[in-house]
Amino acid sequence: MRASLAIAIALITLARGGMVAHAGQADDESAIRSNLQRYLEAYKAKDGKALAALWSEEGEFISPLDGRRGRGRENIAAAYEAMFDSAGDIALEVTIDSLRFVTGEVAVEEGSATITVPGAEPEVSRYRAIHVKRDGEWQIDSVRESAPPGERKWPDPPQPPKLAPELEPLAWLLGSWTSAGGPDIDLHCRPAMGGTFLRRDFSIATDGGDRLEGVEVIAWDKAEKRIRSWVFDSSGGVGSASWSRGGESWSKKLSGSDGEGNPVYSVHTITKTGDGSYRWRAHSRESAGQLLPNADPVDLIRTGGN
Repeated sequence: MRASLAIAIALITLARGGMVAHAGQADDESAIRSNLQRYLEAYKAKDGKALAALWSEEGEFISPLDGRRGRGRENIAAAYEAMFDSAGDIALEVTIDSLRFVTGEVAVEEGSATITVPGAEPEVSRYRAIHVKRDGEWQIDSVRESAPPGERKWPDPPQPPKLAPELEPLAWLLGSWTSAGGPDIDLHCRPAMGGTFLRRDFSIATDGGDRLEGVEVIAWDKAEKRIRSWVFDSSGGVGSASWSRGGESWSKKLSGSDGEGNPVYSVHTITKTGDGSYRWRAHSRESAGQLLPNADPVDLIRTGGN
């Protein structure tokens, strides 16, 4: 059994150290301690609904049984119940390496988990969990795991990659990012072709439970003397955008066609909110000549890389 079982059911733990101080931190630490006790009681009782209540409404659980994703508390509760029915007795140990507060409402937890089941060798894996504060309550929002320590580490390059001078203002986008609340979004940005371009790979959960994947290539257009980008997604959608900067924000005007060939247009605003966080907004959206509502803002936090 994969060690993701351990990760998924042991994320409400209190890290020692590594936190960035913020107003109300003592209360947040107390809340996390309280959640830990609730978790332990629910786990001992093998109560899937009580465990699911520790997740956010938009939280995503990855089942260790078949790897399928469960989104929302009802689906998460069902996944926990299936886990307990299949796993039997489970021994669990969790080591928290760090927990840092990106904001007063978003925290990143990293550590390792060891799970032991009867008749099997203990399995260890690394994990990174995102916690969000909703209506005054801390909740699990997402979990990502890697192989055991020594086999694979988070992709933290030893030195910042070189970029073309014109792309240096976007160097802070390098690395891996994930959404904190709202739609489940994973991004990874890296230099391409010796730093002449930036490449951003993305994966977004859709309402139907599938994932939309794609790639964006960002470059300095020497003829137009501005930053431009081109995007391609797994539905067959294509588009191009021109970028402009205003203080800590970047705006890109994107036009193209969706997977069904309909013309689309939107304006995307990326605003840096911290050393490892930014907010994304999509507005002025059109599809096939019809105006669409603005998308809700999404906060993203860096989870790996520079």
